[in-house]
Formats: sequence, C-alpha cells, structure tokens
Amino acid sequence: MIKDKKGQLSLEFILIFAISLIILTIFTIPLSEIAIGNTLEIADIANTKSDVTKIANGISEVYSQGQGSKKTIHIDSNRSYILKISPKSISTTLTLENGDTKTINSSHSYNNINTNINIEKGKNKIIINWKENLDYLTIQK
Repeated sequence: MIKDKKGQLSLEFILIFAISLIILTIFTIPLSEIAIGNTLEIADIANTKSDVTKIANGISEVYSQGQGSKKTIHIDSNRSYILKISPKSISTTLTLENGDTKTINSSHSYNNINTNINIEKGKNKIIINWKENLDYLTIQK
C-alpha cells in the first residue's frame, strides 16, 4: 500500500506542475508579444529617423557642392510614408499601432524647395540633383 500512495503523490505533483506551467505560459506569452511589438515599433521609428536624416544631409551636401552635383540615396523602409520637404526642413508623420502619431523632423540648408516624396515599403532610390542649367535642386524617386 505504501507504494500506491507514493505513486499517487508523484502523479499529483506532475499534474500540479503541468497546470502551473500552463497558467504561467498563458500569462507570459501575451506580455512578451506586447514587448516585442513595442520594440519593433521603436526600431522602425529609429530607422525612419535615420532615413529622413540621410535625405536631409544629402540635400545639404548637394546644395553646398553647387550646380552640377548629384547624390543618390538608397533607403530600405519597413513601412510606407510621405516625406514633406520644405525650406530648411524635412518631416514625416508615422501612425503607430496604438493609433498615436509620431512626427519625425530633420533640417537641411536649402531654401528653395517645397515637395512631397512617397516612400514605399521596401527599397527606394532617392536622387538629389542640381543640374548645371537650373537654379534649384530637384529631388526624385
């Protein structure tokens, strides 16, 4: 009889341990998914800020080099957004998963520009050009 009680005790222990693991999993997996989602969104915002800064620096570089200069910038974006390029600044607004918006700004040194560029998800090629015969920069995708 003693052997039967030890076997029952082991079975109860395994059952309680399994139920505890299931409960722990039920609570931790959704929390980790939220944390991972927030981390990916922060990384996406940082990448977008980096891309906006690259374009702003490219505009300043072409402007400082003068007529006849050209710069090509390659961007690999995780989302689509619209870049608003205006005198001395470049900005975009991202919509976050929770519905909030985040505006990303950067500055450049060129005054005579006012355009929008659609950045699509995936690879994008931005060409900043100041042709010899023009008095202004052109930015095209």
